[in-house]
Amino acid sequence: MPESIPDHERMSAVAGRGRRGPGAATYRLLFVAAISVPLLVTAAGAWLSWRAAWKEAEQDTARAADAAAELVRRVLDGLLLRIDRANGILGGLRDEQIRAGEQ
Repeated sequence: MPESIPDHERMSAVAGRGRRGPGAATYRLLFVAAISVPLLVTAAGAWLSWRAAWKEAEQDTARAADAAAELVRRVLDGLLLRIDRANGILGGLRDEQIRAGEQ
């Protein structure tokens, strides 16, 4: 039976063309594009989302640090006012007078 196949068909099968025809490269390219384009779009979207999430986290951290710094500043200002008030009250008194006033 193998001898019933004409030479030109045997040669085309050996050359790799077979029944694929000249458009096989186009179909292969379309297949690769159909697989790679969605993957690339998904990867780009993931990268942009990742960067946006980190940028938002950075901004949240900066806002929290600013709020904490403001709180610490207010607490220290309050302590300084208390110290100044205590100094004004106790400024002219001697230690014995202060201790006597504690009781």
